[in-house]
Amino acid sequence: MLQIMESKKKLTEFCTLPSKPLEILREYLAKRGVDVNLRQLMSIINNDYQAAVVDNTCRVEGSSFIFPIRFSKSDGKPIELSLRKSSCKPGYMFLYYVSLESAEKNLEPSQHFERFAFLGNWASYLAELATIAAFEPWDFQDGYQTKPFDILAQYLKYTFYHLEREDKIMYADDGMLAAFNTGLVDAHYNDIYAFFIPNSGITKWKAAGFGTAASRGLGKPLINFFAALPERACYIHALTDLTLCASYKVFVDWEHIILDNLDRLPLGFLSSCWAGDKDAQNLLNSVFSNIDVLENKCRLKELVAKSEGLFLSLQEWLSVALNYSLKLLASNYRIAIPSYYPRGDKTALLLPLYLQSKEHPDVAIVVENLSSGRCQGHTILTLQQAYVDARVISTLRGTWLEGIPALKGG
Repeated sequence: MLQIMESKKKLTEFCTLPSKPLEILREYLAKRGVDVNLRQLMSIINNDYQAAVVDNTCRVEGSSFIFPIRFSKSDGKPIELSLRKSSCKPGYMFLYYVSLESAEKNLEPSQHFERFAFLGNWASYLAELATIAAFEPWDFQDGYQTKPFDILAQYLKYTFYHLEREDKIMYADDGMLAAFNTGLVDAHYNDIYAFFIPNSGITKWKAAGFGTAASRGLGKPLINFFAALPERACYIHALTDLTLCASYKVFVDWEHIILDNLDRLPLGFLSSCWAGDKDAQNLLNSVFSNIDVLENKCRLKELVAKSEGLFLSLQEWLSVALNYSLKLLASNYRIAIPSYYPRGDKTALLLPLYLQSKEHPDVAIVVENLSSGRCQGHTILTLQQAYVDARVISTLRGTWLEGIPALKGG
């Protein structure tokens, strides 16, 4: 892309400069004492683009071509303009973004969506999507979640984050519409898209609702402004994203699982593991009785960290549960459920651990196929955590995670 861009003499010969971002830039400059009209600003941008090509200060990030202009932001760094390929005119670009303030770094994956757009009331926004989408439960049973549509909220945040990484958020050439594929479908299995229009606030965009291609509202502009419709997020790239390596030899980080995530294990299971240890039983009984729960859980972790016997006993019981799960996997590869790990922007596999009975799993272990052919057991998740991570990739009907969520009041 960089070579193609640099071969052009004037930016306006191959790039559309929509009035909206230009007006935002002009207003920003006016507040900083620089008074220019739109025609003058376009001339400045043309000249600064040519200077950036000569000075070799242009760069490419993903599908964006970025170059600085002569004006500075409040932090002293130059304002940069981002261009992207037109979805309607082959060989053309359009001005996509003006960086007026330094972008926040080190955002959590779940924070990217709200950084991208103003969504208004989250509950109403999610309720609209849940109403359009094919029916499925988006809430956990009482006692786990604190907000309505908790599963759907996490799904949408992580889906957006991965789409952003895949560069699948689409923008109209005139800068008046943005959209992405939610990965959900309506009752007729039509893809549902999220729409956004320009915002005058802190975020560049604001939510404009959901719809399908060619439907009323923004569904019609979607097929008018985009030559290709927004694509779904893609998580599965190889067979190893769907099941474990043939050897099923799993090397487990037991210290992390036991010492860092002890509170994810059922108390009844821990009590059975440590039936002969009075100190452990006393602490467990206090937790059972809701007596200084947090303090006694901390004391229990400290006790396990100091006692090799308690640690090895728990490791042995968990190993038995893992081996049972691997036997199930050997006869049914679908036992391994793909899940999304947003912090690493990668997939891993979930296996059920049956700790108290063979009827229902108690926790899930996260396993990753390594390039060496071995498998790494990273951590354990509660079934609710596992459901959220796995639902990002696919519906969970017919899996051992299916019954985890329930409708509110159910």
